[in-house]
Amino acid sequence: MPCFWVITQMPAYAQSGRFILLTYNLTCLYAYNQREGDLTPFTIAYRRSTSVILGVVWAAIVSRYWWPYTARRELRIGLSDFCLDLSYLYSKLVTTYSRGVDPPDPDEAVVQDENEPLLPLGATRHPHLSSSVRQFMAMEIHLQAQLGTLRELLAQTRNEPRLKGPFAFGFYAEVLLSCERMLDRLHSMRCVTTRDEWDNGIRQAFVVPVNPLRREMAGSVILYFYTLSAGFRLRTPMPPYLPPAERARQRLVEAIRSLDIVRRRSVRGGGRHLLFFAYALAMQEVIAELDYLGGLLQDAFGVISQSTVVDFENLFQVSAADRAVNGVSAGRRVDGVV
Repeated sequence: MPCFWVITQMPAYAQSGRFILLTYNLTCLYAYNQREGDLTPFTIAYRRSTSVILGVVWAAIVSRYWWPYTARRELRIGLSDFCLDLSYLYSKLVTTYSRGVDPPDPDEAVVQDENEPLLPLGATRHPHLSSSVRQFMAMEIHLQAQLGTLRELLAQTRNEPRLKGPFAFGFYAEVLLSCERMLDRLHSMRCVTTRDEWDNGIRQAFVVPVNPLRREMAGSVILYFYTLSAGFRLRTPMPPYLPPAERARQRLVEAIRSLDIVRRRSVRGGGRHLLFFAYALAMQEVIAELDYLGGLLQDAFGVISQSTVVDFENLFQVSAADRAVNGVSAGRRVDGVV
């Protein structure tokens, strides 16, 4: 009765009441099955404790060597897959930016009658959306579900013993926040690139002339995603020099600004051309998150053959002694000429 009272009246200690009842039930059943007249409570406690300890040891051996499952490892692999999936989403954005959005298929229109329910079972229909937009939505929902799973794995890492010291919970929490911000930026870019205002005239005026620079920026961003994915999966030192995506983006923006059609302000269709500027400028936030994640991984996993990135950059800086030597050499050459 006290246990039932604890379960019903004290919800915070309900698990304790259930555990006591389960222990009492197992003890009574064990004593009944033994049918020994001189069976003392100490003997029952000793046998039950030995059985439980052996079971825990055997479960630890199985989970550690035979069938291991650690939330820490699954979290790293999940982050690696998430970065790779972000690269697929960005690649599809580049495809949409280059070729446009497919119009809705009239054959897929849903003809409703009085006997059809308003909410069909099994799937949600969007006849007014094109197939590419629906693919974008499916990819974004999948990435959101991945983020939820990664947060659950991060919460489980607090319950896992670790001999190397405390787990870097704050580091991975910041990584997940950065990944979430990056997904939000890509979603905003998708909303821009799938608008009806994207027509072939604007695309021919803004996209085609800067295709080489667009190729450089897109390639750098995809390479960045791949580098981060490999870093999370391998946990090896990162390269000291990461893809120059921001530099490629700045060159692309300058090339768009230098187009004759932009300088003459002779774009037909009002301010629709600003969507192309919005796409190029929105990439700044995505690339900033990539640089932030790259810096986090370099600080956490180290840099190849160097202690820090600053040490690598110092290798290519001209010291004061070298400048003095170069100045003396240049002076001697000038004197010889004179």
